[in-house]
Amino acid sequence: IGFLMSVAILVVVYYGATLVIHGKLSVGDLTSFILYTIYIAVDLAMLSGLYTEFMNAVGAGERIFRIIDTQPSIPTTGGLWPARCEGKVTFSQVNFTYPTRSDVPVLTDFSLTVEPNQTVALVGASGSGKSTVLCLLE
Repeated sequence: IGFLMSVAILVVVYYGATLVIHGKLSVGDLTSFILYTIYIAVDLAMLSGLYTEFMNAVGAGERIFRIIDTQPSIPTTGGLWPARCEGKVTFSQVNFTYPTRSDVPVLTDFSLTVEPNQTVALVGASGSGKSTVLCLLE
């Protein structure tokens, strides 16, 4: 498309220059016509780019809908449920450091008790030990 636009602009310049030489067109009119041609060429180039992006989006949409329409290999209903939890989880004055950085304590005198069927949220700044507590449960 870029090549065709360049050719169109060259044709307009050539033909317009011929008309100017023969006195059938003023230089100002030729300049205006060239600018209009460039505006149209730029807009067409943008449209062709949008068309390319649109076709890429259509292809991506087809893949997304194919994934959405795929039936899962594991049934989404029924299945087994874990037995009822009867005990509680307790951390009592836990101290922990990672072996690779034994000089940096991650948990110091950490205590936590979670009763059965209780929901608990571990909240804190990045690096405060939330993930470490979960790893220690494993």
